[in-house]
Amino acid sequence: MKRNYIVCCLLTLLGSLNMQAINFTVDGINYATTDSAVVSVVAGDSIGFYKGAINIPATVSYGNVNYTVATIGEKAFYYCTGVTSVTIAEGVTGIDYSAFRNCSGMTSISMPSTLDSIGSSAFFGCKSLASVSIPATVTKIKPYTFYGCEALTSVNVPRNIVAVGSSAFACCKNLESVVLPDGLTEIASYTFQSCYKLTSVSIPASVVNIGDYAFLDCIMLPSITIPEGVKQIGASAFELCANLTSISLPASLKNLGNSSFLSCLKLASITVADGNPVFSTPDNCNAVIETITDEKTQKVTYRLVAGCKNSVIPAGVTEIGSYAFLNCIDLTSISIPGSVTQIGDNAFRGCSKLASLEISEGVTDLGLYVFRDCIALTSVEIPSTITSISEGAFKGCSSLTSVTIPATVNNIDGDVFAGCEKLQDVICLATKCPKVTENSFDLDNVWSVALHVPESAVDLYEANDIWGQFDVNAIVIGNSVAPNWDVETAITNLKGDAKIQNVYNLGGQQTSRMQRGINVVRMSDGTTCKVLVK
Repeated sequence: MKRNYIVCCLLTLLGSLNMQAINFTVDGINYATTDSAVVSVVAGDSIGFYKGAINIPATVSYGNVNYTVATIGEKAFYYCTGVTSVTIAEGVTGIDYSAFRNCSGMTSISMPSTLDSIGSSAFFGCKSLASVSIPATVTKIKPYTFYGCEALTSVNVPRNIVAVGSSAFACCKNLESVVLPDGLTEIASYTFQSCYKLTSVSIPASVVNIGDYAFLDCIMLPSITIPEGVKQIGASAFELCANLTSISLPASLKNLGNSSFLSCLKLASITVADGNPVFSTPDNCNAVIETITDEKTQKVTYRLVAGCKNSVIPAGVTEIGSYAFLNCIDLTSISIPGSVTQIGDNAFRGCSKLASLEISEGVTDLGLYVFRDCIALTSVEIPSTITSISEGAFKGCSSLTSVTIPATVNNIDGDVFAGCEKLQDVICLATKCPKVTENSFDLDNVWSVALHVPESAVDLYEANDIWGQFDVNAIVIGNSVAPNWDVETAITNLKGDAKIQNVYNLGGQQTSRMQRGINVVRMSDGTTCKVLVK
């Protein structure tokens, strides 16, 4: 009996709720009450219900009651691809979440001056919407509001807008120009992602933060002025801005995200304003150098975090950061100074024209995939300060014909030389076989690669399961310097059993191996010769 009483009470309550939530249709538009005399426009009876030109009134009468139309409800016109235009009367104050999402046939919308809010994704996917006038009463453009509005060519954001949400104008493929208002403090993540035709954007002096991927894939953007006052530029903020030729960073900048200018193929000039305590471009090096001070030890590290095709790595730089030159396809040569001890992951990956590479003897750590897909490299000499070669370091270097591995290397990770299809000579100076994996080299082809190892270690290499698959040849090493011959500059006029005794540069300083340029070589029989290493 008690249970029946509870059920009766619930039914009575539901009945009263249904009486309050009156739904009705007038002139083909569905409404639902939100208050005693206030209604919201709601969805039709099926997806795509609304079609043609839609006029939303300020008031509507039903059952002898006059109702005020306050809002256009969530997903009210969701996927109504047959809607061609919308006119919203004065008095309506809100457009809710996804209200017109994917109204792909809508070419225009007239919004009233009384409108004070536009929900996120309100016009998402309205790809025929050619123009938008945002009322001055609106203060925020929420995330994804105009995402994928492909027909939009320009946007003038009202001066009272204080926030533009993530991806608000992303994938507006024909958007050419944007004027942002003074007072805006942030350009959020992905705001203009894939705005392929964007050539002009005005960033106001009030902006302090440019979010991650904010201008990702804006391939036509030729230049951009980042005003003084900006403190942070997010990760990949200008990635794939393929026509960006120059960029100037302000003295106020404190944080620069990874890959901020990644794959900016035409970037030729990078400068940092004087007075920046964190970032600099010393000696017009066309690269951003970050100064990092360890709070405990007070040790100072100078890290190159962003470079371009005209970069010169200044003396004193201690690290080349991850992704610093990733996909810098017009970089043809780089000299790494002796001060550099670490090269980060993917630092030179995809530098497809990099043909000349000098890795300094100071480098002790090569990152993952550091020179991957540098398809123009023909030879590499790894410095003797390296003990381990990280995964994929030279993967895909399809023109690499020779590599010299110093005696100090004891480990070669997977994929290091995978895809090096033209590799002919591997000169390994280690007297103990460095540890390798089955995919460190392309084992299907190594039988045709000549492996040159110290004479005393031939048996060890031949007995090794992986190294033994190479064509193993003995080399005679004198005084732990470079081999008697070089693939490009072979010393062929040796007398008898003469061995290299010492190597000197033209300044008379003894070196541990032959360097690029002219070397003076003293042989064990007392003779000397000059050797040009290209």
